Amino acid sequence: MEPLIPIARENTSEKLVFVDEVLGGVDCNCRCIFCDVRLIARKGDVVSHHFAHYGKEVDEDKPCPASFERAVFWMVRSILEDNQSISLPGIKERRQELSLDLDKEYCLKERSMPYSQLTYPNHQIDRYSDTALLENEEDSILLRFYCSEKYKLPRLAIDLVNVPNRACLGIYLGSLYEIFSKQNDRFRATLEEYVLGDRGNKRWFYHPFEKECAIDFNQLISAAMKNKPMSRKEEAMARFKQKMKESGF
Repeated sequence: MEPLIPIARENTSEKLVFVDEVLGGVDCNCRCIFCDVRLIARKGDVVSHHFAHYGKEVDEDKPCPASFERAVFWMVRSILEDNQSISLPGIKERRQELSLDLDKEYCLKERSMPYSQLTYPNHQIDRYSDTALLENEEDSILLRFYCSEKYKLPRLAIDLVNVPNRACLGIYLGSLYEIFSKQNDRFRATLEEYVLGDRGNKRWFYHPFEKECAIDFNQLISAAMKNKPMSRKEEAMARFKQKMKESGF
């Protein structure tokens, strides 16, 4: 069964377009971004609007590698290139050391991040995930788009996270198929809001703030340990060690 392809390349402008942005049928003047075959914009009443390959030009010996997920990743790239800001979720982290009566909550507020540089560490898009790197003069954030939990953070992303002060943000796109299957218009606006505006589908895989929290809390532990009164057992052990030291042991 041929996948429901939501986007294509418009022949005149060479831009990526959603099916609701072009005329129906062969008048859409589009071709497949994966195999370059002419497409038809199907806008019927039975299934959600989508592109399909023009049957007479399909090479059955060379099947098209198109999938809904890969098409969405290409559109996400286009949306990132057409914009300059993305909303980021906050972080709440609570650390405790009950033996020292320490309990502290750390918070990083939600914000919007402007970006001036956009690159793709993965030059090729695979079926279930893609990676983009957003940067400005102060921030460097790795975005990981994924449609399955299995592919949320591959080896490449982990290596990139290890760069000092580089955060890694996961954006789950697995629910987009259901969203698009229930509507026939505003595909671009829906995806823009989902990727750039919505925070509920985003999660931090890593953020330098976590390291800052750990350092701060470890300092609190060290200070508490110094000020903590010694127990009788600890005092006896300290006296024993002192006597051993004075005796030359």
